[in-house]
Order: sequence, then C-alpha cells, then structure tokens
Amino acid sequence: SIGLKINSPSIGLDAYGGDAYGIRGASLQTGVIGESRIDAPLFGISNPVIAGVRGIAHSSDGLGVYGENTAVEGSPVGVGGVVQASEGVAISGLNFGLFGPSTAVKGVAHSPSARAIYGESAFTSGTGRGVQGTSHADMGIGVFGETTSATGVNVGVKGVSLSATGYGMHAENIEGVGLFSKSTEKAGLISVSTNGIGAEIESQNNYGVYAFSSGAAAIYATSESDMGGYISGSSSGDDLVLGGSSGRLVTDPDDSESELFLEAQNNVIIQLDKAKSNNAALLVLNSDGERVFILEENGNLTITGTLSEGPGFQRSDKVDKIYDAEVATEAIKNQQQLIEEQRLEIIKLKKKVESMQEALLEIHKYIKSSN
Repeated sequence: SIGLKINSPSIGLDAYGGDAYGIRGASLQTGVIGESRIDAPLFGISNPVIAGVRGIAHSSDGLGVYGENTAVEGSPVGVGGVVQASEGVAISGLNFGLFGPSTAVKGVAHSPSARAIYGESAFTSGTGRGVQGTSHADMGIGVFGETTSATGVNVGVKGVSLSATGYGMHAENIEGVGLFSKSTEKAGLISVSTNGIGAEIESQNNYGVYAFSSGAAAIYATSESDMGGYISGSSSGDDLVLGGSSGRLVTDPDDSESELFLEAQNNVIIQLDKAKSNNAALLVLNSDGERVFILEENGNLTITGTLSEGPGFQRSDKVDKIYDAEVATEAIKNQQQLIEEQRLEIIKLKKKVESMQEALLEIHKYIKSSN
C-alpha cells in the first residue's frame, strides 16, 4: 500500500537529485500523490496556499509543475485536475505580476491542427461553457484571440454551432454595443452564408441597421445573380423613406449614360402633397434645370414643348377633348395671325390710296392754275 510514510511538522522528505529527479514515484496507477488534509483556512494566516502537490521553480525558463504523458494513442493528458465542488476549479493558474502581459495559464501545441488550450462542457443540456473568460478591468477583454501570421485566411476568434437554431457567435451588451468590429484597410465585418441569410440584424425598439460613413456610401449592396437590395416595410408602412427635407434618388453619378428604370407589376402611383399643406406639383426638369413639364395636384398640366402622338398612341375621350381643344386653340391662333396680317395689309392699301388721293389733288390744282 504505502511504500514510505514520514510524519514531520515541517518537511517530511527532502531529496536532491542533481541533474536528475529529486523524487521519483512509479506505480501501476498513481506515481506520486500529494494530499492536504486541511479543509479550512489556517487561523491567523491570510490567503494561505493549501496544495496537495506544489511545485516551485527558480529558473526564468523553469516550470513549477510539469506533467508529461508519453502515450502516442488515445487521448492522453499531461496534467489533469479534478474537483467535486459545484463551484470548484479543476485547474487554476495565478500570476501575481503587477506589470506587463503576465500570463496565468498558457498552453503550447506544435501540431499544425492542434489546440493549445481545449475546454469542454460535457453535459448535453443547460448553459455549460466550453471556455469562459472574465475580466474586471474597466478596459479589459474577457476573451482575446490573436493570430500573428500576416498571410493566409486565419481567424482571431471563431465560434461554431451545430444547432439549426443556435449561433456560431453571440455578442451581448445590456446597455452598450453588442458587437464592435473594426478594420483599417478591409471590411469591418464580413458575414457569409451558403443558403441562408448572410447577416440578420434585429432590434425591438430601434433601427435594425444603422450605417454611417464619413467619406463614402454608408451602405453598398451588390448581387451577382439577383437584386442588389430587397426592402420591405410593414403592410401599412413605407418600404423606403428618404430622409431630409429633400429626398433624392439618383443613378450612378460616375456613369454619364446611366438610366433610371422604374418597373411595376401593376400601376405606378405618385401621390402629391400627402401632408395636405402645400400646393404641390410633379415637375420634370431639363439639363439646365428648367421646368418643361408641370403637373399640379389639381390636375393642371403645363408643357413647354410640343405634345404629339407617338406610334401606337390611342386616345381616350378625355384625351380627344384635350387634343381637339389644342387643335382649336392652334387654329384660333393661326386665324388671329391671318387676320392681323390682313389688317396690316389693309392699312398699307389705305396709305397707298391716301397717297394717290393727295397726288390727284395736286394734279387738279396744277390744271386749274394753268387755265
């Protein structure tokens, strides 16, 4: 059972092995076991280190406790920790360094597909966590992941969920920002899905998506095989609202030949003066900003150009009336112009007659004076 038993109030056994082992234990099960039988803090000692096994190294590159498993198959463990308490910690690392990037627990693996630190929650129900990080600093980071390679598609922190209703990554903040993503040269956030939604963002009482840019378009959407953007509001709400005192919908300003194409499966409806507080009109401007088409909300229409019939043009009764009125107006204008021309011609003839009468009077006077 027990090969050697020593009772001592200080050091039970002190052994020095030079360049080899100070103490070596071999067994079919446990080579060395250390036990601390104190189940409460020592009286008069603040935060005592009570340990079943404690290792101390004085070398700057040394290891206080070193565990090695030489098995090349199965799932061997170099150092394992087991506790029975529900709030206990199987393996705990403490670093009392006050400055610099001190590390409490560090794992190093040399395999190309290895995991330096692996955490697993064995229960298949509940809210168990494979890895949990906690920081109490005002600018601390609970979990920090970093890849130092400057090439390749590496990932700082990755989360995977196999549940159809689960989340690969979940970020939560009660009062602040749930997820903050930042990049200097590339996209701040990339979301990719094979058959589902690339990014789904939801808010109960505020904007689902808020985009801001100080030097470029706030939102840029493109698709290789379908529509660039699909926007849908509630059944009684607006699908798209253009903010500001003047909403603008324009085509690509960098393409001088770009066109605006409006397509509907049924009617295209334009409602003027929904606020019922303006004398509104539908305006069409030319390249100089001049109004060439004005349709007022009361139905009055003003066109500066010529209204003509195109191919396949079919007129309704109302259009016929408008057309006939336009033709009549044009005929009246032409008649008025003809009358004016005739009036001017009559004035000219009258002046000629008056001139001829004056000439005849002069001739009559001359004849009379000669007799």
